[in-house]
Amino acid sequence: MKNLLKLLVTILLSIITNESFAQNANEKALIPDQKDMMKSSTYIMPYTGVLFQGSFDVEQTGVAHKRGDFNAYNTDFDLLVDVKGKSKNNIGAVLGLTYGTVWQKKNSKLKPGLEFDLFYTKRIHESKLANSNTEEVANVHGDSLDYVLELVEEHYSAGHHKFSNKMEMTSFNAAVKFTLGYSITNKVSITSALGIGFCGITMTNAASKQSSPASANSDYEISKVTGAPVNHFNSNTKSSSNLMFAQFRIGTNISLSHNITLCIDAQGLYRDKSEFTFGSTVYSDHPPTDSWKYSIDKGLGIMLTTGLRINLQ
Repeated sequence: MKNLLKLLVTILLSIITNESFAQNANEKALIPDQKDMMKSSTYIMPYTGVLFQGSFDVEQTGVAHKRGDFNAYNTDFDLLVDVKGKSKNNIGAVLGLTYGTVWQKKNSKLKPGLEFDLFYTKRIHESKLANSNTEEVANVHGDSLDYVLELVEEHYSAGHHKFSNKMEMTSFNAAVKFTLGYSITNKVSITSALGIGFCGITMTNAASKQSSPASANSDYEISKVTGAPVNHFNSNTKSSSNLMFAQFRIGTNISLSHNITLCIDAQGLYRDKSEFTFGSTVYSDHPPTDSWKYSIDKGLGIMLTTGLRINLQ
């Protein structure tokens, strides 16, 4: 009997031990290995920098309603203005704020992430434009069409109708970017990013001066009333345009403390074509015009920025 009891106890202990081992094994299977766990980090990054803007193709179109009292032939006609050119290379200022999250597995050097970026730019936009072909005429009223065409050929033939434009250009931008970081050391890492965004551009204090034909002894067409160069946008010197852009970034991150990282980045902005509408030309001694259309072709700008990334968790 004692032997039987010993046998039963031995069997029971064996069952309990096996069940406990199986339960522990199941629990370990349900709990992921700490090495494979993904850790996330959220941050904000204020930054500032400079914008290097290359040369873009530009175009300006409008209609000048030439009246008989402004020409020697007492003939009314419309001059269809179409001038094209290039904007100047220049440098602007950048100010921005980034909110982002990165994920990283323990012992992994790769850090994928997601960023939301808001930034502001300001610069001066300047351009030189000229007509590629002789300006066209329309709505001629009078018997002097041949003389009008001679007048246009003399003063507005290809390359003779020129404008010099200058205006302040500001933009508000919002973008979402996917990022990928790589840790070189515990203190230094590199980051790349690719994203898409929306941009609102505003032009202010716009001036469009005709440099050819120009008034006598002057570089520009001069108003006899004001004594100053005629600004062909004078009735409304402000205009806005909304567009999409693609953005890429590559940079270096240097850890300064547990929660603060210095970020030095080069960012590229490829903006779509922007179109603006400025006011008509309104002077008592100048033919009236329609509103002016001004467009800047798509192109690339480069930003060099420096920021402090502050970890929130």
